Formats: sequence, C-alpha cells, structure tokens
Amino acid sequence: MKMKMQLIIETVQPVLISVNTGSQNHWETLDYFPGSAIRGVLANHWQKKMKLGKNAHEDADFFNLFLSGKLRFLNGNLYKENQRLQPLPMNIEVEKTKDANFRDSFETVRNDKTPAAKYKAMWALPGTGAYKVEKSIFFHTTRKDKRLEGKAGDGGVFTYSAIERGQQFVSEIIGEENELLLLKQKLGESFSAWFGRSKTAQYGQVKLILADIHELMIPKRYEKMNLLFPSAALFNNADGFPVTDFEGILQSISKETEVPLNMAIVGT
Repeated sequence: MKMKMQLIIETVQPVLISVNTGSQNHWETLDYFPGSAIRGVLANHWQKKMKLGKNAHEDADFFNLFLSGKLRFLNGNLYKENQRLQPLPMNIEVEKTKDANFRDSFETVRNDKTPAAKYKAMWALPGTGAYKVEKSIFFHTTRKDKRLEGKAGDGGVFTYSAIERGQQFVSEIIGEENELLLLKQKLGESFSAWFGRSKTAQYGQVKLILADIHELMIPKRYEKMNLLFPSAALFNNADGFPVTDFEGILQSISKETEVPLNMAIVGT
C-alpha cells in the first residue's frame, strides 16, 4: 500500500534556487523547492550521517531510497490555510483595470477586448484566494579569483532574488511504509540543511521536519474531470519513447488514469 509523508520546509535564511534568466548580473529564484533538489538534499544528509563517502551508491538502503525511483519526492510548495498550495492554473488571468478582477480565459468571450495578464501565484481551495511567495532582492560584489581571500575581485556588483526567511513550504514523499519509516528513523524527525548555491554566504539555510506517515488517498473517478499539472510532465508511448502530439499525450494519460479522454478545442 502506498503511503505519504509530509516534509515541512521552514526557511531560516533567504533561499536562492536559481533559474536561468539570461543575465550574468542577476539570479532569479524559483518560488518552490523542486522535488529533485529535495531528494538531493536528503541524499546528501544521509550520505554524511551514515558516513558512506563516495561509494554511497553501493549501499543498499541509499540506492533503494534515492536512486531506484521507489520513492517520489514532490515539489515543496507554499503552505497556507493548513494546505499545501498548488500553482494557479494558467487559464486564470487578472484584468488590467482598476478593479483587477480575475477571470477564466476558458470562459471569457473571445470578443472581450479588456486587457488581461497571467497571474503567477499559488492557490488553495477555490474561493480562498491566491498567495504569492515573499521574495527580496539582494546585492553582492563579485570575488572572482580572490574568493578565498574574502575580497571583491573587480568590484563588480550582481543581484539575486531569494525566497524570504520565515516562510513554510511542504513537500510530500510517496512510497511504501517501510521505506518512509526507514528514511525518518535514520535522518531524524528534524534537522538543518542548505538549499541553493552556498551555505557560506548567509543564505540557503532551512529547517526540515519529517512529519507523520499517512495512507495515500486515491481520488475517486468521475465521468468528467479536469487535470491540472502542478509541474512539468513528460509522456511516453507504449514503446517508452517520448510523445509530444496531443493524441499520444491523451493515450498516455488514459493509460495511467484508466479514464478515456477526449480532446476539445477551447480557444485559438
């Protein structure tokens, strides 16, 4: 039986999870903790605590938990209203008017000329509002070859945005109960860790808390449903090769959900 364990992430310092912006003088941060980064941080902590060294992959427990794919590490999303929030669907827009009303682009009349823009935020249940991750912009001087001396190289300045301290995010780790129990037993219920580019530059520190383990609830199947992908998705055909056409994607989703899907054009 599949189980899930919440991983609570509390930002102790500003956190930079860099994303390429095309600029050499500014680093932008994601507004969530990627599941792959979470797995890497936990694996690194396990490796050091168990003193596995460079041959960690040869350890059976390490391999099963972090390399075999048996555990799924979901993104760490903002936590509000006692819920792990999800990205606001891309069809939700905010009108560029004084009232700044929200609207659903799927339901908007096509001849409506009111300008609108995508609204990047996180949301809980419908009707509870949307939330944005608090961020700040910081300034640093470059060090180049004099990094070890603690001096600025050519005096250059770069900026970076970071997730502010004092916020809470939640990820979910999905797997068999014995694997989750082993993970919690060996790592401990709470410990400090670092995300991002540096643990020596006064940013990146978080507190991680491994919470209780619960049964993974499978949602009921209905005749009609909407699918929202909180993160990027890859689809493969029956031969294991990636597909990008709509028909192939629908077939892949239908196989996984056991629900027949039909494609409908909702806009141009």
